[in-house]
Amino acid sequence: GVNDSEIFPAASLIKLPVMAAMYRQAETGNLNLDDKETLKKLDKVSGSGSLYGKPAGYQVTYRNLVELMGKQSDNTAFNISRKLLGDEKINDVIRSTGMVDTSLEENETSLRDIGVFFEELMKGNIVSANARDEILESLTDTIYEDWLAAGIPDGVRVAHKYGREIHVVNDAGIVFSDNPFVIVIMSKGVVEKEADSVFPELSKLVFDTETNKTSDF
Repeated sequence: GVNDSEIFPAASLIKLPVMAAMYRQAETGNLNLDDKETLKKLDKVSGSGSLYGKPAGYQVTYRNLVELMGKQSDNTAFNISRKLLGDEKINDVIRSTGMVDTSLEENETSLRDIGVFFEELMKGNIVSANARDEILESLTDTIYEDWLAAGIPDGVRVAHKYGREIHVVNDAGIVFSDNPFVIVIMSKGVVEKEADSVFPELSKLVFDTETNKTSDF
């Protein structure tokens, strides 16, 4: 890694442990992912995601909240899920996964931590294999395919999480090539348009290098 222990703004990559925490609570019997949440006006958070545009009273399952966080990086889904879980359960996922540089409260993380998350998720060490597969499906074919995924050849699946703030562009995930690998690209203090053009170039370089190596999975 390059600067892989440096602290970066997580942006929407902080949604990853929240998504995992939802499934972990379901697996321990504390949550039924098919139960429905009724959207309240106070739940709404503007920015990414379609849930903000739904009327108060709209119902969505907890499973759909996770899917929305993955496919659309939905901020309202994140807000509802965080309140539902409580920060302690999310922080438990962060700690138990080995994400030593990640702060939910400060919305900070490191490239290493995000890489560890995806590796541990893939190995089935965070949630069960079935839950893992559902989470990865929610991170596949998202509305944010013009960054990391754009540098990967067509036909190769990429399960990834994109995040963006002012002067921050992040994208990270698993590339399911013949030799699958985890890739994490994060930035801070950047001109967003420049980062937008660099991300596909970087992911293509990594793909060309990593596809010649043996998989750890």
